[in-house]
Amino acid sequence: MGSTAVRAQVNRPTGRGQAGDVRGTLLSKACGLFGIVAMLGACTASSIDRATAQYDAVEHQIALGDAKDQVLSILEPTQASLPRNARKKPDRYLKDGVHVEIFYMRTSHQRDGITTDDEFTPYIFNDGKLVGIGWHLIGGIKSHAQVRPRSDPPLGFGHRRIIIY
Repeated sequence: MGSTAVRAQVNRPTGRGQAGDVRGTLLSKACGLFGIVAMLGACTASSIDRATAQYDAVEHQIALGDAKDQVLSILEPTQASLPRNARKKPDRYLKDGVHVEIFYMRTSHQRDGITTDDEFTPYIFNDGKLVGIGWHLIGGIKSHAQVRPRSDPPLGFGHRRIIIY
């Protein structure tokens, strides 16, 4: 009787492909990280859009003279989904014996990568009562969104450059 030998083939790294494997692994990790960062940016944008839409749905419920607790119970839930970097902290100070508080609600979104005053509406309270809504009462907007100009003039019909005067 003849014996049949069964050989097991073992894949062993030869050393030649290891550097390529490491580069491929690093590249796939980098791509994955980039994807996560891009998704987080999209999540931030969608949470801002969601917050501004919720604000739009309830802002009509607010009236001058309303108590601070009543106003904030309506407005703050609209801001709950906002990440910390998409919010603006309230200002609080005393002026002529009056306790002034200014709460900023996210009411718009400019897709320019920065958070500026023109994306918020201030609600001004004196001694716990709403006395004003808007920037005009506190000296106007301090920072504005930046428009990013196109680096190339737009292409027209037949891919000719359009000159805009």
